[in-house]
Parts: sequence; C-alpha cells; structure tokens
Amino acid sequence: MCGIIAPYLTAVKKAVARPAIPSALVVLGNEASDLDSMVSALVFACALSRNSQGRLTVPLIPIPGEDFRLRTEAVYVFQAAGIHPQHLIFADDAGDLLTAADCVALVDHNRPVQGLSDRSLRVTAILDHHRDEGLYPDANPRRILPVGSCATLAAQEAQTLYPELLSDRAAARLLLGTILLDTVNLNPDAGRTTAQDIAMARKLETAAGIDPSAYYQAIRAAKFDTSGLSTEDLLRKDFKQYDMDGLRCGIASVTLALGDWLEKDPGLTDKLAVFAGKKRLDILITMNAYHAPDFSRDLAFWCADQDLHDRLAVLLDKHNLRLTPVKSHQAQPARPNVSFAHQDNLAVSRKKLAPILLNGLPT
Repeated sequence: MCGIIAPYLTAVKKAVARPAIPSALVVLGNEASDLDSMVSALVFACALSRNSQGRLTVPLIPIPGEDFRLRTEAVYVFQAAGIHPQHLIFADDAGDLLTAADCVALVDHNRPVQGLSDRSLRVTAILDHHRDEGLYPDANPRRILPVGSCATLAAQEAQTLYPELLSDRAAARLLLGTILLDTVNLNPDAGRTTAQDIAMARKLETAAGIDPSAYYQAIRAAKFDTSGLSTEDLLRKDFKQYDMDGLRCGIASVTLALGDWLEKDPGLTDKLAVFAGKKRLDILITMNAYHAPDFSRDLAFWCADQDLHDRLAVLLDKHNLRLTPVKSHQAQPARPNVSFAHQDNLAVSRKKLAPILLNGLPT
C-alpha cells in the first residue's frame, strides 16, 4: 500500500489494537454505515490527523466487520481505491475506544444514535447534510449543509486541513465515487445535486484517474446487485432507527423492487415482523429504490398494531407520497398492519421521510 490514506489506516489499525489505547478523537459515521458515511468519516479523520499533535484520530465504522459485505457498492468503491476491509476500523475492532476517546466528531449525522446518546460524549466537530437537530452548538467545525453528499463536505475540509489528500488516488476515488452515487452522477433532475458537489467532483476527477461516467455506472450496478443477499441481509444493509417520544421506528433502504422482493421471498410479510421484533420496533419501513429502467421507488410498512398502521397511512397520504398497492403473484398473508406500495413521489427519500415521521406520528 502507498499514498496517504492507506498508510494512515494501517497505522491507526495497529494503534487501536494495542492493549492501552492512547487519547483519541473518534470520527464516527452514522449507524447505517452507507458508503457516504464510511468515506466521509475516513477522509475527515485522515485530514484531522495532519495537525493532531500526536493524538490518535480514528475513523470508526459502527457496524460489525462481517456486515461490510452487505454494502455491495462500498465493497466495489473500496476495491477500486485499493483499500482492503481488513484495514478499516469496525465496531468489533473498537473495544473500549469510545470510552477512551477524549472527543468525538459526528459525520453524516448530527444526533448520536441510541446508546451513544446516553453517554457523556464531547462532540467537537460535525459534518452533515441532514436536518439540523440543533445540538452541540460549540462544535468546530459545525457544518450542516444541504449538499447532495456528505463526502463533499469532508473533501472541502480536507482541502483546507490537508490539501495533498485530494491528490491521493485512493482518497480521490473514494470521494468521487461517493459523490457520484449520492447525486445520481451529478444529475440536477435528481433533486440532490448542488454546485458544491459538482465543483468538488470535477476537482477530484484528475487525481482519481478514472472515467467518471463509467465509474458511476459500475458503482450503481454493484449497489443494485442483491443476488447474494437474503431478506434479513437487505434489511440490515442500510438501516436507521429513530426514537420518537415512545415510538421506535426503523427505516431500511433496500435496492430491490418490492414486486421482485415478494417474488424472491414469499415469506416476506412474516420476516418483516420477525426483524421488527428483534429490533423491538413499533414501525418498520422499507424504502425501495431501483431502476426499471427509470428510477423508481416502492415503500412497505409494518406496524405493531392496526391503529398505528392506519395513523401512518394517513400521514403518508397527507404528505403526498402518492402510494398505490403493489401486487405480487406470490400470495402474502393479509395483515391489517402491513402494506406494500409503489411510491410515485420520487422526491421523498429517507432523509426527507424521517422528519415527517418525527413531527407527525408522536401523540
């Protein structure tokens, strides 16, 4: 391994494995640990390490290492960058890292997940592109901006803190691939792309040494390859949990059409209930995004009881998701607390749906 990112990761992984962990800044991605979260945490941590004055700066991916394979687009991008998963720091590598950490930087989220939020975390930096929860006003930097990809913000920070990092081929490929995927190849019609995303992607193209359009198509193909994934894998792959004044809601982003999923797994209805039970959820939503051949969305939701299901259905209708029932040749048990639907309003992603639920469901 050579360059900047790869040697940095090797050194950090060795330091984390030592019996006594020195004082550390942990750069923490969100619980879903999608490509954007992983890459943003890694690049921001490496940039911060430039002037760390000897303090260990650790990019932590808060999932078990075995779950990395589920994120098929991440597997592809990290391979393209020449970074092996064994050099990444996952939850099962961390040990007492968070306990030993002097401070934490939040990346691709700005409210700590359940469990971490109960700890006395000293959050000193935030990079995010989700709704601002208003926490940690003294964090510096505290950049919460509606860009298409958090990787754009991480790259901007690197440009200031460690300019050479953007010339590192591995870093450039990680960042460029993430920005392209998040912005649907910088497509303004996708409703996510900003001038900042475009400018950073253009800056990274030369260092990445790869054709951007071909790279995007390959990453997209990897993301939507679900052939080796079970229903539980699909639900775990990109899952976020939200606590809403007594209601516990989980939203899984799934890269498979609901109709195809129902054909693939005739027991899907029961497996949603099992997964929700394991997570102790009141609501489980799957937001299915795919191409057929144009970009399309479906949405399924399971609720703990019919009353909650009906309240959720009314809320989704109120916010104009334009849901119509999905039909399958595989018969599913009729359940009053489960719905499968096409989502004709393509603009409503998980990032936009979560605030709707947080504001509209709790009573």
